[in-house]
Amino acid sequence: MTSAQRDHNWSSPLSQFEPTELFDSLSTGIVVLDAELCPIYANVSAQDFMAASLRHARGRPFSDLFYDPTHLVAVLRRSLDNLETCTQHELVLKAVGSAANREPSLIDLIVTPLEGQATGTYLLLEMTDATQRQRITRDNQILADMDASRLMVRQLAHEVKNPLGGLRGAAQLLDKELTSHPALREYTAVIIARPLYTSEPAAEGDKDDTGGRRNIKKKKLQDNNVNPDHE
Repeated sequence: MTSAQRDHNWSSPLSQFEPTELFDSLSTGIVVLDAELCPIYANVSAQDFMAASLRHARGRPFSDLFYDPTHLVAVLRRSLDNLETCTQHELVLKAVGSAANREPSLIDLIVTPLEGQATGTYLLLEMTDATQRQRITRDNQILADMDASRLMVRQLAHEVKNPLGGLRGAAQLLDKELTSHPALREYTAVIIARPLYTSEPAAEGDKDDTGGRRNIKKKKLQDNNVNPDHE
């Protein structure tokens, strides 16, 4: 058998399927509009977007199937008038025949003009649900914002720690200078024992027998001499 004969006898595996069967298996909505922008074909996914069967939609302007179709009509007219492929991302459409509680669909739309052999120009519409992609984008943005917030909190905690650490260091130096004034050293001991963070446990010496904060005795300064109060 010659190659020409083999080519003549060969048939594509797709030939066993009807084109409409293949189109109806797609999750992408496929619509063909005539020159009057009325549907002449719509696959199953497109009929779901339209909330109408092809028999109900045929012969009606495609825009009449949706609420507020201003942006939709603009894209269709531009493609038809200029004979160019037009793309519109995240087009918000709500079908007139949809349930009242149904949210508007977010559609990525590609419009391609087709030249018929003898019947004029048609428009091929590819409609893809972009709701899931928008949800993923929104969730990723929320996660990014949370990461930024955590970083800001860590930086703020670092800035708060620096002056507190300096205050503790100064108290430690002062404590060494007050070796002859044990009453005053009791004040510096409180500062040194204070935690740098509220979550850091207090030093054991800064608690009384009941676990509460130790009450510091009031001191009287008389004639520049420090004398503790007597109980």
